[in-house]
Amino acid sequence: MVHELDGLAIKGVVRFPNRRSPPRMASHPAVAFSSVDRAAGRLVVWLCLIGVLIPAADVLFYVAGAKFTVGRLAVAALLIPAIITMVRGRKLLTADVLALALGAWMLIAAIEVGGRATISSAGAESLEFVAGYFAARAFIYGPVALSDFAGGLKVVLVLVILMATVEHATGRLVVHEMFASAFHTIPPDAQFRNGFVRAMATFDHAILFGAFCAFCGIILLYANPNPFKRAFWVGLAAYGCLLSLSSSAVMAIVIAIAIFIFDRTMWRYPWRWGLLWSLAALPLLGLSAVSQHPLHWIISHLTYDPVSGFFRLMIWDGAIEKIGQSPLVGYGFHLLGNEILDATVDSVWLVSALRFGVPAVVLLILVSIAAWRSVPHKPSGHPAIVVMERMSTGFTMVLGMYMFVGLTVHFWNYMWIFWGICIGTRASVREWFLTYAR
Repeated sequence: MVHELDGLAIKGVVRFPNRRSPPRMASHPAVAFSSVDRAAGRLVVWLCLIGVLIPAADVLFYVAGAKFTVGRLAVAALLIPAIITMVRGRKLLTADVLALALGAWMLIAAIEVGGRATISSAGAESLEFVAGYFAARAFIYGPVALSDFAGGLKVVLVLVILMATVEHATGRLVVHEMFASAFHTIPPDAQFRNGFVRAMATFDHAILFGAFCAFCGIILLYANPNPFKRAFWVGLAAYGCLLSLSSSAVMAIVIAIAIFIFDRTMWRYPWRWGLLWSLAALPLLGLSAVSQHPLHWIISHLTYDPVSGFFRLMIWDGAIEKIGQSPLVGYGFHLLGNEILDATVDSVWLVSALRFGVPAVVLLILVSIAAWRSVPHKPSGHPAIVVMERMSTGFTMVLGMYMFVGLTVHFWNYMWIFWGICIGTRASVREWFLTYAR
């Protein structure tokens, strides 16, 4: 199978152009191959993505007394091989330490709060994130592995959007109903907006399906050098966002496309990202000047429905008060004694702080920032470097959108695993630059 990386044909190896390659790059096989052989590398990609195709809410099973979803079991199976691979000659990054610290803190906070249910659930969430991170960190490494990962994303994106299209046409959550019937579980209730069912495909909520489509669209925006293929895949992802009827998903992919256009227009200027951050800060400064609560304004305007926006403000106000009463370790998975918060908390940042304390939020932010830190390197037209630069930008944008969308969305089950995978992949890109392109 031939993969195209920025117009460079690859069949298991990277064929360098007819000019002298950078010495350090030419001397190391990891430029040409992923860190495992090609067949095993593709298997790893599918183990990382299989959780997308099997509904976590409907398919649960037990291994040695522990409850697993398919996605959780798949990345858990990769954890020990990933750690062995990392120990055998890979660079230790700050992000690796922070990812382990986050997983450990979730367990420490759960033990401090107490309760068997809390410790078990915290262990599951810790395992999902840490295993997803290190599976990607160890095995999605280098241009070939990234090409395989993007190829896998295309397949699962097509499949879940086909499922969502059927749901939209029938007005029923057909996929969940089918799996729930087969595994004797109760499918989630369908949600409607403006008379249309909110498509969920295999995900636990329409918002999660929309977010996955948006994040896939961002990765494929940078993975496809061909403008026609790029337009097709991003358009398909945007269609999925629309099927979910999720304002946060639509906003995420629209912002990503705008940033991509800005990047392509200003690519000659290395200071373009500083300009972009400055332009992004201007509205925030303006909101701070005219509003006493700029964050409230942002949260209330990230939804189609103003009533939903104000409900989320009530969640934020109640959650912040609760967090202030137990900022260090949170409350685990215990009820909070608040009618609204015990029903739903629509923010990954609030949920993390309520369950595991503020340190968990800080560590999650720090591991994302540590992974996306850029590595200064000499400008080069080398095809491998061009590919890695594009994917570096794409995964950085995905992490930024995870953090932004997380203001009004809580990520759980596979979307929590996928966050770990994306952070681990971006950290691997950083290691690749530290090793070969400086």
